[in-house]
Amino acid sequence: METSTSPAVRSQPAANPFFGWLHSMCKRIMAGNPFYLASAGLLLYGINQLTTDSKLVGAEFPMLRFNFCALFLYEIMLVGTAIMLIRRRIWYDALLLFGLTNLFVIVPFSLISRAVFLSSHLALAMSICGAALAVAKFWAFKRYAPELNLPRRLLFFGVLLLLVNASAPLLFKRIALDLDHVSKWLNFIWEFLLPALAGLGIFLPRQAWRTGRSALPFRGGTPGGEKWLPTAIFSGWTIVTAFHFGGIGYSNSYVWNWPLLVPIAWVVTWTAYVRITDFITRPNRLIEQIVLSVPLLPPLLAVQSEGILTVFAGLNLVIYGSLFIRKDRNFLALTRLLGAIAILAGTLPMSWISHIVPSVERPEWAMLSVFACFFWLIFWSRDPRIALFGALSLIGLCFWYAPEFGQYAFQVALVSLLAHSLRWEEQVHKGATILCFVASMLWSLVSCSWLFDSVHPERLLVDSAAGVLLAVYLLHATIFRRWKRLIVPISAASVLASEPAMIVGKWLNGDTPGMLAVIGSFILFALGSIAAFSKPKWWPPGP
Repeated sequence: METSTSPAVRSQPAANPFFGWLHSMCKRIMAGNPFYLASAGLLLYGINQLTTDSKLVGAEFPMLRFNFCALFLYEIMLVGTAIMLIRRRIWYDALLLFGLTNLFVIVPFSLISRAVFLSSHLALAMSICGAALAVAKFWAFKRYAPELNLPRRLLFFGVLLLLVNASAPLLFKRIALDLDHVSKWLNFIWEFLLPALAGLGIFLPRQAWRTGRSALPFRGGTPGGEKWLPTAIFSGWTIVTAFHFGGIGYSNSYVWNWPLLVPIAWVVTWTAYVRITDFITRPNRLIEQIVLSVPLLPPLLAVQSEGILTVFAGLNLVIYGSLFIRKDRNFLALTRLLGAIAILAGTLPMSWISHIVPSVERPEWAMLSVFACFFWLIFWSRDPRIALFGALSLIGLCFWYAPEFGQYAFQVALVSLLAHSLRWEEQVHKGATILCFVASMLWSLVSCSWLFDSVHPERLLVDSAAGVLLAVYLLHATIFRRWKRLIVPISAASVLASEPAMIVGKWLNGDTPGMLAVIGSFILFALGSIAAFSKPKWWPPGP
């Protein structure tokens, strides 16, 4: 049977899948318009090569003017083309050029940092031209592209950044010969000024969003009105400003290190959490929890600087503690709070730690801090195996890394295990009762032996541990009205009573057997009287 396909169609060769895929990829790349990015990259590369080319030594003055004029003309081209694309509603390419325009706002001031050492008049003229160009660019966008989301507060913050970048070259020219003064100023900028400027992003206005089916994903129904645009613009300005000061430091032989990045990175991570709804309208809980956990990481960059590390770890502890008390009290919030405590404890100055554990080093102390903080998460589970693993790990780590804390670790581990046993269910975990009995006997015997042979501080440790365990048991029994695991309060009471019993035994041992017999007779008479008078309550009457 003949098919309906014509001979002409049958004679055409089958299309090659590879060429089809290649054609599709080329179209995608062209749609992304990489030419604008490549053009901006080539301009910056060319300016950098002309500035540092050894062949042009002696021609710095004309080269600087040429670079500034080329940059000035390129920015005018960016603004004009972006406005024309916006008015034609070609939004992808328009926003790409708009983003490049914002990044190029601060670039001229890097050239001014060089101009101040050649000619003060040239540097002043370049500063005025650069500032005027920045103001003119955003006036043009507000006037001819009103669809862009450019709130007044964002522009005000931009003016502050512009003033900082414009005044920096003049400041560092005056102190260029005093390297110590330069280092102090750059330390101040990286540790205080840049984080403060980055923190202004928290105070950007929040765009009101309508709810319901008629809600628009961006202001005015155009991509230029997206509510994430002000935050993205301000972030770009902050990054370029940081690079500007990095270049100033490099030209002044400033020794930059990772701890200097901690303040601004810490501020940026918290700003990202506060402004997360600018980018994701209704973030799911997983994304929100991940973003909220990121601020724990920046302080770890300052492992070489105890001061910076301690300050920002302490700030994290205050913030996470406040969030745990006022907002969330779930497992993740508790984990973040314990993580902040562990980082702060593990990064305390070694001069402080040496008074607590003289022989311990930083890695061992950090490990002990992390384990000691997260050890208490065993109470989140009812599984006795988790509690046993945590107790044994705590004892092992302390005896390995800090033997002088071995007795403290033993008491904390076994008391925690016995307190955790109040949550065990024999029906679910077979052998839980036996484990509780063995742990109680071991703790009682070892604690009593310490009381007989130890000095006052160790006796205080044992008595405190027994008192805490007995109080926990009584509180648990009162709240849940369940008096199970009686071996736990019996063990705690026996440890507490062992020292008074030892004192009474020593006193009685010094007296004669006759005196002991007389005292015993009175005690037995009292017990007999109690039994006789209470017999109607516990013994049925005879016939």
